[in-house]
Amino acid sequence: MKLDKLFKLAEKKEVAIGHFNVSNLETFEAVVIASKKTRTPVIIGVSEGAIHHASVDFFIWAKNFFQGKYGIELFLHLDHGRDIDLILECIDKGFDSVMIDMSHEKFERNVSLTKYIVKKAHRNGVWVEAEIGRIGGAEESAISKKIVYTNPVEAYEFVKRTGCDSLAVAIGTSHGPNKFIKKSNLNFEVLKKVKHLINVPLVLHGASMINPKTARQLSKYGFNLKNAVGVSDEDIKKAIKFGIRKINIDTDLQLSLMNGFIKNIKENPKEYRFYKILEKASVVLTEEVIGKIKLFSKK
Repeated sequence: MKLDKLFKLAEKKEVAIGHFNVSNLETFEAVVIASKKTRTPVIIGVSEGAIHHASVDFFIWAKNFFQGKYGIELFLHLDHGRDIDLILECIDKGFDSVMIDMSHEKFERNVSLTKYIVKKAHRNGVWVEAEIGRIGGAEESAISKKIVYTNPVEAYEFVKRTGCDSLAVAIGTSHGPNKFIKKSNLNFEVLKKVKHLINVPLVLHGASMINPKTARQLSKYGFNLKNAVGVSDEDIKKAIKFGIRKINIDTDLQLSLMNGFIKNIKENPKEYRFYKILEKASVVLTEEVIGKIKLFSKK
């Protein structure tokens, strides 16, 4: 199955594809197991930081290895690509899709660079995601002090001129655990207008829920998660209803993995083998991903 077919199926069913960021062997396999258990295709995302940590070649190898081990199809995606050379490397070496994020640039430069990447990627059959507007918070090199809502007319012009395959929209979400002041609050009017004007799949970044129980537990361990507020399940469902077809999750995975890691150490103080601790923590991560897949797949 190609990504275009997967997105068409999501549009037909009015559901969203889960996109889950990974950074090493254990997190990669945890997401794969969740996909296998739910019999639901997912997109495995890697950031530029994760690639600097493990390399492009590692993630290509991991995709091929786990596809063979579990007998399922996997889709590998570069998340928030800003390094043009790295984006091109991912295209050349076999990523299924890449995101070029030039949302911090002026509109014309965003168009120009995105169009360039689209031309290169499509020669290799690689899907291209781009972004209009700015998502708040920080994730690796993608940093924005404030949210700039996607302009629907600009989004239409951008997609028309660049030929990008999907578009990340800014409707109020942020990267990291502190997304809102008090409660989840998304601008669905912007989303509905963008959906009405353009015909490519829409993507929601910064969509982690930030489970209050997990945040409280990690706060007890010393993490600074004061005033952590994420996107509610209700708002996720409304976003899907109004046209979101891919949802990116990172922070929730990081928090659940860290919580499982520390809990395992406390409950098994004699266990000093790092890989054993990671294995058990990864089980928690798998369950987190399964919960997200189910949320994104239900109307």
